[in-house]
This record gives sequence, structure tokens and C-alpha cells, in this order.
Amino acid sequence: MGEDLERVEHELEHVPRAQDVVGRSLHHLLTLDGKRLRPLCVALAARIGRGGGPAVVRLATAVELVHSATLLHDDVVDDGTLRRGRPTARVLYGNAASVFAGDWLLIEALRRVQGAGVPGVMEALLATIDEMIRAEALQLECRGRLVLDEDVYFRVVEGKTAALFRWAMQAGAAAGGLAPEAQE
Repeated sequence: MGEDLERVEHELEHVPRAQDVVGRSLHHLLTLDGKRLRPLCVALAARIGRGGGPAVVRLATAVELVHSATLLHDDVVDDGTLRRGRPTARVLYGNAASVFAGDWLLIEALRRVQGAGVPGVMEALLATIDEMIRAEALQLECRGRLVLDEDVYFRVVEGKTAALFRWAMQAGAAAGGLAPEAQE
């Protein structure tokens, strides 16, 4: 899987580099080493089918961009000061720059998914982002309250975390040419 992840790292290194505060904010996060679990899921699922290729790299990069966007947004919402052991982008460049950087990363991710040309994957990502936003809203409603409702807990975890992993696996499987039943 190392070769697949190297391609994703190469793509992340070549995300357009604007020199404005938004560009510095988004690149600050992208240069912090992450585990790249979501891109790995795309690549693994694709290998169950016919394997890699340009579409898989685009989708694997896109999922990391979506994840990074959510981290930028989360740090603003949660007043986060550290991310991966370093000051957050919002601390260095401000909340507005972090929000706009996250928005830009989402748009760039959508461009890459569209460019991959894998049927149904864009629609699935849009539904996933919608699910993620609804989970964030639910968590926001519960902020500051001790909520012991197991259903609420799992809806938040499913929407904020599991949904993007699920999309990564389904997108990789689709790019690998697997039938819809296998993608599920």
C-alpha cells in the first residue's frame, strides 16, 4: 500500500499553494503528518477489485481533503489550540482563514471526485457531507449537556466519523470496478 499512499502524498504536496492567509492556513494543516487512514481505505477497497489507477488516487486524495476540511472547521468550533502536536491553523491565522481554508478544501475535494469520473461517487460524497453536517449540528445541540442517550451518541459518531470511512470504502470499491452489492 506504500506506493498508493506515496501517490496521495504527492497529490497533497501539489495542492495549489496560494500565498494568502487562507492558503497558508490550509497548507499548515496539510503539512502536519497524519495517518492517512481514509485514503488507505480507498486504496484497499480498490484493490479488492481491479486495483489502483488515476481515479483511485483522485478519490483517495479527495477523502483526505474532506477530512482535513472538517479538522479545520472543528478546531474553530471547538476552540482547538493543538492539532497533531502543533498549533492549529486558527491559532496561527485566525478563525476566518481556517473556515475559508476548510471550505476551499471541500471544493477542491469535489473537483477531484468529479475528475475521477466514477459513476455515483459524487452523489454519495454529497450525501456523506450532508450526514456529517447533520451530526455536527446534533453534537452542537447537545454541547454543554450530559447526554446519556446511546442513540444520540451513535448518530454523532456515525455521522462525524464512520460516514466518511464508509464513503472511502465504497468509492474505492467503485473505482476498482466492483459491483454495487460488493461496494455496499
